[in-house]
Amino acid sequence: MSHSPIVIIENKQRQEQNLRTGERLVIKRSLQDSVAVHGDPGRSGTMILPLDPGRSSEVFDPLTTAPIYVSSHHVSGTHAEFRQDDQGRVFVKDLGSTNGTFLKLPPWQEFELDGNFELLLGQDVLVRRQSTLWPPKVKGITNADDLIRYVRHQLGKYIDSVAIGSGSDAELAKAAGKCTKVPLPERHGFVMVQWKQATFNLDLERWLQTVVSQYNCGPSRLPEESWQFLAISPERRRVLQVARQVAASEGTVLLYGHTGVGKDVLARDIYRNSGRSKGPFIAVNCAALAGSIIESELFGHKKGSFTSADSDKKGLFEVADGGTLFLDEIGELPLDVQPKLLRVLESGLFRRVGDSGPEKYVDVRIIAATNKNLERRVQEKTFRADLLFRLEATKLVVPDLMPADVRALVQTLVPMLLLKQGGNGPVTSDEMERLMECAAQNRWPGNARQLKNLLGRYLMLRQPGLTVEQNWEAVLEMDRMAYDEDAPSAQTPTPKSNPNLMLDPPQPVPVPGPDKLKEIPDCIDHLIFLHLAREVLPANDWGALAELGRRMGMTGAGAKNRLQRLGIATDPAVDIHQIDAKIAEIKLQLHPSIGYLRSVLGI
Repeated sequence: MSHSPIVIIENKQRQEQNLRTGERLVIKRSLQDSVAVHGDPGRSGTMILPLDPGRSSEVFDPLTTAPIYVSSHHVSGTHAEFRQDDQGRVFVKDLGSTNGTFLKLPPWQEFELDGNFELLLGQDVLVRRQSTLWPPKVKGITNADDLIRYVRHQLGKYIDSVAIGSGSDAELAKAAGKCTKVPLPERHGFVMVQWKQATFNLDLERWLQTVVSQYNCGPSRLPEESWQFLAISPERRRVLQVARQVAASEGTVLLYGHTGVGKDVLARDIYRNSGRSKGPFIAVNCAALAGSIIESELFGHKKGSFTSADSDKKGLFEVADGGTLFLDEIGELPLDVQPKLLRVLESGLFRRVGDSGPEKYVDVRIIAATNKNLERRVQEKTFRADLLFRLEATKLVVPDLMPADVRALVQTLVPMLLLKQGGNGPVTSDEMERLMECAAQNRWPGNARQLKNLLGRYLMLRQPGLTVEQNWEAVLEMDRMAYDEDAPSAQTPTPKSNPNLMLDPPQPVPVPGPDKLKEIPDCIDHLIFLHLAREVLPANDWGALAELGRRMGMTGAGAKNRLQRLGIATDPAVDIHQIDAKIAEIKLQLHPSIGYLRSVLGI
């Protein structure tokens, strides 16, 4: 297998090492009086120097080790080791160096590098494997001064200056040409680069933004420790994989998903693993703010701009400057506020309410979330199409909890609920297993919120004399009970009789009126069809509608038409979330008749 060579750069000296499978490359510091000799001619571009006199007893196997000597006094006598496996993956190990690999790695532990990596040893020895500068793979340089030195080293011929500044308008006005500023929360300022005339281009600016973003990410963390989003099922793991890829970018992220799927958890995960993790994270629920005050909350206001504005106030965009603003329930944002949000997304510029002065500039990353279909809102003219396009730089649809996710969530929630609210005795491992299985057999339209509520009731109300399944059925029955505000109190339906759970005899169940009776067969027919569609469509990407039609005794076109008649989008693909919403809607329609159906079926 052929791979790009590993390049070692020190000042103007450049060495290349074609690292072969099974070999180890060790970076060492040589003494000033070392005499250079050339290694094996077959090892293209490798400079091998004699070992330090003080380390004459050190022996390297020429078949497995390639020592590379550098003169930098920042590099330790034995600094770092690289190796390549038979898949072409490169691993690095800090050999107990003094100044580190700038990976913030523990000594003597091996870590895998990216396919194209760029790594700084000490302060001035660069090790990389990539054909060009793009994309950079700098791994968390330890302090801001080192970061500035590194940027100056890489972009020297393109820039007039690089420094840490406040990013104020006055500071920018002094710049003779194009100036780029990138947030540096650690110093409460910006990395400011003044470009030489005619050298600026978007690739160079993108490289700069990525390097600073990776520095802002801070120390390397294991994925299991830094990501809290629950992803056990393949569907949710795919979403998590994409979220990890976009976390380091600066783009806007729009999260779709039903209530309780973990959109807020995923938003915080993206923030913690982004280049803005050292900056603020501000969350606001757009649905919780009245339309009359939401503009003031987001953008701030000037004193006297309205009756209760008795002082100047910063908005959430200003508070989140240099960090991330999470706009939950973005679909509820009033239409008249949307143009101002679009303006700040496009340019970073806005004015406080009642302010007629110059626009303010903020650097904020937006993560938005909604459980609404924003495309439908655009068609209904309650949401701006241009704002939707801007928000969907990255679009993630967070799936509902699958059975595997439910099992894992039960295992997490039960100890937490016992600690927080107590319960009717401890939960044994056997009870936990059976409880996980009971929960996994149910669908959860409210996802984590609904499951958490039901588990809390189970722990508080379970009776020692009953099995886990009986206790579980008892708390489920509480969810199934429907309340009809128009029904006389004497006719209020009660749960089915259970001698272990109820002391009173079962009450007569009222028969629904003629109109309700006529609706029941259609509702049940639609439920059967939609549950089958929910099972068949995600698992059969090719010919899914034809398979659904076959199981229902109709053609694929017939199945598609029926979905459309139920208000479910089928182009370009069937909207599974709309199917779930329709199932929930029909169940709600049937709720007043559930007691009657149970009495008819004898269950």
